[in-house]
Parts: sequence; structure tokens; C-alpha cells
Amino acid sequence: MLVAKGNPKKFTGIKTTMCGAAAAENTGFVLLALVQALIPTCKAEGKPEPTLQLYDNNANCIQAILAGRADTYVNDVNTVDNAVKANPDKLEKAIAVTIPYSVGIAVPKDKPKFREAVMAVMMEIYKSGDQAALLKKWELDPNNLKEPGLLTVN
Repeated sequence: MLVAKGNPKKFTGIKTTMCGAAAAENTGFVLLALVQALIPTCKAEGKPEPTLQLYDNNANCIQAILAGRADTYVNDVNTVDNAVKANPDKLEKAIAVTIPYSVGIAVPKDKPKFREAVMAVMMEIYKSGDQAALLKKWELDPNNLKEPGLLTVN
């Protein structure tokens, strides 16, 4: 969770400390739903709901905090840490928000050869060590490395 230096709103996570806050978020990003889920809780506690400012990319979300238009930007730890590194006198990480999720590549069911090709490439990246090297380069937890798999949805 990215905030202005000093965490002036005293955020402690995606919790009711965000009630009444202006949150910059990427349009369609997974964390957007977590902020939206706070709205009923804030209302039930008689607190103002968080407002969302939707942007097309990380840079615009970060700029919203730097310009004082937003109070926070909830994103993955890598994005937050890099923003703090680039602006250490203006930004800080209020808290590391971790949620268990996997990223996938959607492939039409009627394209089995394409699916096999994508899977082969993902396995090569995994087995070659390139995926582990990228986790290290971006200072991400190596425990997040998983062998590629196939998930089918009916």
C-alpha cells in the first residue's frame, strides 16, 4: 500500500482505516475489488466510503499521490517498493498487502495445439531458471515460484 511520506492518514491495510480515503487504482486490477468491498463496512460503521480514482497505469496512480489527489495506491509489493525507491522523500509503503492469487494465460478451449505451445513455452521459462531469475531481479519472494499448470473452466 503506497502512501505519502509519513503515512498521514495512518493506513493499516485494506481495512476501515481506508474509509473516507481517496484510493488511486488501476482500471480492472484485482485489488480494485478489495477496496470496493470496504464500502458496505464503512457505511455500516457510519464512516464515509472510500472513493476510487481509476487510472490506466501505475505511473498515473503514483502521480495522483505525489500531486495530493489520492491518499493511497494499493498494488503489489514490487510496484510499491519501486515507487518508494524512485521517490524516497515523498512516498512510503504503509503496509505490504499480500493476497494469494495466480496469474494465467487464457486460451480458447477449441485451440488445443495453441494451448500446448503456450504450456511448452511456460515450462521452458520455468525449467531454464529464467522465471526464478526474474523474481530475484525484481526482489520478489522466491517462494512464489510455481511450476506452470493447466486450469480448465467449464
